[in-house]
Amino acid sequence: DVAFRVHELYYRVLATQMQRQAADLQIASGSENLNESTEQVKNGSLLQVDLVESRANLLEAKQTLLTYDLQISDLSIELNDLLGLPLNTKLALDPDVNVALDVPPREESVRTALDNNPEVKEAQQQLSKAQAAHAAAKAEYIPDVTAFARYSYQNGVPFVDRNFGTFGIHLSYDLFDGGKRRALVRERRDEISEAEENLKRIKDEVEVRIAAIYNRLEITRALVEVKQEYFTARQESAHLAEDQFKQGITLASQRDASRAQAMKARAGLLDASLAYLLARNDLTRTLGATAP
Repeated sequence: DVAFRVHELYYRVLATQMQRQAADLQIASGSENLNESTEQVKNGSLLQVDLVESRANLLEAKQTLLTYDLQISDLSIELNDLLGLPLNTKLALDPDVNVALDVPPREESVRTALDNNPEVKEAQQQLSKAQAAHAAAKAEYIPDVTAFARYSYQNGVPFVDRNFGTFGIHLSYDLFDGGKRRALVRERRDEISEAEENLKRIKDEVEVRIAAIYNRLEITRALVEVKQEYFTARQESAHLAEDQFKQGITLASQRDASRAQAMKARAGLLDASLAYLLARNDLTRTLGATAP
């Protein structure tokens, strides 16, 4: 549980840090836009309402940045706590996480889970225990039979041989027990039925869980592909904006806004990738693995 929780928190800190960088670039763009709007209002080429709108957008971006700072602080504290580090430890997380989209076929995962899932194994052990208890209850009907043999020597009775041997069988059986054995066997039989139903229910739940996870994997995989294309388009747009700014065609605010959009698209791609990885982690746990 700790290993999977650390994995999840690591992803969330990375994604939030990326979103914070996008908000930081948006603030830079908003500051440039506010300065440009102020000059345009002075020149009479822009209405005052547009200047107010620019200031509002800048304040909104700053508010978003503070929200991300708070989220990063909370997530970092929880991650440090799980790692056993001082709560104020500053971690430098590597953003190059494994986002490979490879998973086994669904049918193979179902077979693996039914063999290795801890809940299924526990239910199987309960069934074996109930079957053993039922066999022990039925064994109460078997008589207690003991065979014996011994050799004796005596010299106190003259008309009996001094050396002689004896052997035989001792058998004991309760003819009347008030129905206790019959009731115990019936109770143990009911426990077997209950354990069988429980095992069937857990196997059905595992199969349903795997089906739901694979649906999540398919959706998030498609989302990753769309986000990747969107990020590529935003990157190209940012490069064009940079070239146009160097040529004096666009303003600094437009260049910074394009950078912010590219960073936001990158954060969206990471979010989608992490959603896929978390679904893959759920699959790993369901299959009975112990760590990501």
